Amino acid sequence: MARQPAAATGEQRRRLVGDELADMAAEFARLPVLDPRTPDEILGYDKEDPPA
Repeated sequence: MARQPAAATGEQRRRLVGDELADMAAEFARLPVLDPRTPDEILGYDKEDPPA
């Protein structure tokens, strides 16, 4: 029975970490787009050839 409080604490920590990650994701989503290129354009891919 001593394990149940520890499990509850672990679950609480997971929830707190999950909430923190969700907050960070929302914060990043609010940032302006500074480079409108697609990831492929940034890496140098085009329709015909891989990057050199």
